[in-house]
Amino acid sequence: MPTPGSIGLNLPAEQENDKAKMTSGPSTLKWSIGSYAPAVDPTFWQELARLKLDEWRLDGDKPTELRSEILFAPSKASFSYNSFAQPVPPWQAGVLRNMSTIEEFRRYDRQDMLENAQKSLWGGLVKGELFQPSVFVTFADLKKYHFFYTLGFPFVKCPANPELVGREEEKDEGVLKSIKGFAPSSSSSSSSSKAPGQVGVRAFVANGSSAEEKFLVYFDSGENDTYDSGFRNVLTLLWLDGGKTFRTKAEGEGGTKFSTQCVVVQKGAGAKRLTVRFAAQPTDKDREKCPEKNFSPGWLKNEQGTSVVRQVDLAQWLNPAAIAKSAVDLNIKLMKWRLVPDLEPEKMQDLRFLMLGSGTLGCALARNLLGWGVRHITFLDSGIVNFSNPVRQSLFTHQDAVDQRPKAEAAFARAKDVMPELEGGAVQLEIPMPGHSHSYSEENIEKLQKLIDSHDVICMLTDSRESRWLPSLLVAASKRPVLGLTVALGFDSFLVMTQSCGAAKRACYFCNDVSAPTDSLKERTLDRQCTVVRPGVSGLASALASELVAALSQHPQGFEAQKEDSLLGKVPDQIRGYLSDYRLVPLETEPFAQCVCCSPQIRNAYETEGMGFIRKCVEDNRILEEVSGLNNMKSVVDGMQADALDLELDEEDEDLCVL
Repeated sequence: MPTPGSIGLNLPAEQENDKAKMTSGPSTLKWSIGSYAPAVDPTFWQELARLKLDEWRLDGDKPTELRSEILFAPSKASFSYNSFAQPVPPWQAGVLRNMSTIEEFRRYDRQDMLENAQKSLWGGLVKGELFQPSVFVTFADLKKYHFFYTLGFPFVKCPANPELVGREEEKDEGVLKSIKGFAPSSSSSSSSSKAPGQVGVRAFVANGSSAEEKFLVYFDSGENDTYDSGFRNVLTLLWLDGGKTFRTKAEGEGGTKFSTQCVVVQKGAGAKRLTVRFAAQPTDKDREKCPEKNFSPGWLKNEQGTSVVRQVDLAQWLNPAAIAKSAVDLNIKLMKWRLVPDLEPEKMQDLRFLMLGSGTLGCALARNLLGWGVRHITFLDSGIVNFSNPVRQSLFTHQDAVDQRPKAEAAFARAKDVMPELEGGAVQLEIPMPGHSHSYSEENIEKLQKLIDSHDVICMLTDSRESRWLPSLLVAASKRPVLGLTVALGFDSFLVMTQSCGAAKRACYFCNDVSAPTDSLKERTLDRQCTVVRPGVSGLASALASELVAALSQHPQGFEAQKEDSLLGKVPDQIRGYLSDYRLVPLETEPFAQCVCCSPQIRNAYETEGMGFIRKCVEDNRILEEVSGLNNMKSVVDGMQADALDLELDEEDEDLCVL
């Protein structure tokens, strides 16, 4: 891990400053001026990371207004998440540049920032305004939560060699009253919102008891007669004023020197009046430009007095769960930087998924959804983890099989290990199926209905056709915009399809069937009872399923989307895949008027009879063909085929007769 100053960065050199004790002889007093020690709260880095990821993206290297709070503690400058917000007194304005790469951070020419800070600072001092700007250059490694930065508090060392010749308790009642009533506003506030006489965040002009007397009052964050870094600028302002605002007294031969007074307020020390003597009077030429040798960027230094790059490892301050949450969002939000700027990932992440089947497909699809940042998944299954499961079903382990753990419970627990903030749960339940009379349970049907009503996407991932019938019916009969998602596997092929209700009703899984679902496991050999597929098929199918839902989530019409492309591409009704020739076929399917699952006749029967209708279907699947009208249609077709056969025989007889 890089250490401060170890990334090969050369900062602009600083001029020698008056950080040492300032003494000039027997007639002067000792004083010293320190440097600001930044107190950068972890919330500052969190907010910087959020702004970089969500708002600035690739434009973070543009100048950003920044604010620091000068605390009335020993020379502390505080930065927090509020540093990026609207100023709250007493905040100091500064500028931040956040580089997009570590290489940009290394080679960035900070001299440009410093020149702007110098012009702003000097121009304000000439006009009698006191600023304490900050210059902040950062690089945020959002994958590791490492932040590199250089921070400076520029100042101008007074060219006239100021000396402290007097220091006493402030006794002027007018000044003391002004100090007590002063309420500072931010340095970036408009003149109309500033306190009377305010010339800086922590400075104002106070009237003395005598009408012609004015004093610059400065709230200093130092202690014990050690003044903070901003006091250097106070001295320069007093010199540049040269008697225009504050009373001066000529000193020295020919009056070449002069002295003036100011009031400094320190926490715990009260207000003291300082008398400062300057070695020369300022001229108009002096005021034109800041002397280069007197300007210092005020870079933070290490114990050896060397300007360095500092590093913060925010990961050690954050809860691991919070880091995981942000890390999950990182890759998704990076899509918005360049590839899909209009992406709204929260539309996908806020969906609630119900996984009907927690086996091969349920595990694979859940992992893909976690990758999208989905935070609500409920697993439903009636089985337990077998020893053959873990190698194909990614949310299970060998120990789950040893413990004979319920699949739904094990899947949710492992998914929550991957994403700690995951919500949802596990439900142990057998879905009632046509042709499986033993499976009927009103309690299970009611539970399934409540689950479907409380979720947005119903994923039908079970390993038999008939187990998908009841969920498909409940989706079709739903009064709210629920999306049904079916994924089915063959040995080297698969099907991914969506089903929705509302104006854009899509075909369901059974719309291509010409018979009612029945017990597909009865009298089947082992190889036809188990899901025997090529191992890669489930991954392909589940990946397409998650991406199809993501594309629908970004469509203006949502689940009711028609054939138009969404932000993430096409939204077909279904996708068939064939691994033997590596082919994908998107298809559009119209709902079947005599469908044994979603046709109006079936839905009306369910709405009218409720549980009684489902019970009849479970006990006798032939009811479905009768109610849907499929029997009548097949009778008509059989009749047409018989007529066609008679016609063919008549034609053959005629031909024989001709011969």
